Amino acid sequence: MSHNSQVENFYILTFEFGRNVKFERFFYKLFLYVFYVVPSQPKSIINNCNMHFENFTERDIPYETLANYGLTHEMIDDLPESVMTKFLHGCYTPILPLRIKTEAEDIEFLSRIALFTGVNGEVKVMLKPKIETSSLGLYSAEQQEELRNGKTIIANSPSDIKNGDFGVKCFVQYDEDTNQVLSVPTHAIGENIRVLTDILGLNYETVRAMQQGEPQSVEWQNSENGIEQITFGIDLREEYGIRMANGGLQEWIDQSKDFKEKYNFGLYGVWKASEDGKSGVYIPEEEYTDEIRDEMQRAGNRNRATVRMSSLKI
Repeated sequence: MSHNSQVENFYILTFEFGRNVKFERFFYKLFLYVFYVVPSQPKSIINNCNMHFENFTERDIPYETLANYGLTHEMIDDLPESVMTKFLHGCYTPILPLRIKTEAEDIEFLSRIALFTGVNGEVKVMLKPKIETSSLGLYSAEQQEELRNGKTIIANSPSDIKNGDFGVKCFVQYDEDTNQVLSVPTHAIGENIRVLTDILGLNYETVRAMQQGEPQSVEWQNSENGIEQITFGIDLREEYGIRMANGGLQEWIDQSKDFKEKYNFGLYGVWKASEDGKSGVYIPEEEYTDEIRDEMQRAGNRNRATVRMSSLKI
């Protein structure tokens, strides 16, 4: 689907379901998630939806501030392209190893980082550190097992559990990246699910399975009369509590991996991905192992083959 037809499709659906600001904000953001669209005129379109959108360039990156946390200019520039793209749009990076030097000792910890614009226009850095403690103990053994297995459950809010009350029901999800339990009132996500149900014509069984943490796939007809598969599921780490991917379940799973390759080579070093692709460790070129050099050679061969193929005229 071309960029123009994607934007056209968004407005077709907007007018089909009525000019509703809440709908426009919600679906437009999901539309960006599904098709990875960055509009050619993002400010004009997004302002029409009353949405806030960060759009930085590499010149805006506060390298000096990041250096205070052990992230050098070279390390930032060598981040995978997919990570850098998100970073420059104000999104959090995957978990990175940070270090603060003090007079007594060096303090090391893991954290996500994101850029944001302060009230005076200065670009600053936000940290989302990995928390070692967990509130899983608030839930029953059965609920803990479900949460650790990636299920989204419905339970009382943490404050209600602590106080022995039975009030607000929440969607609850365990975020293994930060080792903490996330919770959002069901009515907050429920409204978004209703909008998504209307758009995609979801049946009760699909919605119910989605609420229980099972990603669901449906076929959807785009504006070019083509049939595409879309997979969606509850993810409380997303702003609207729902994450969507263009494709099947595997595409939905892979979408959450920021480091899609084991070794992500840059000009000065390489980011080595964790097994789950959600975090990475930086290795400068002078510390390359034989395995890394061999992989760099293979990567170079693959790139040269790609260039040769693209130059062929058929």
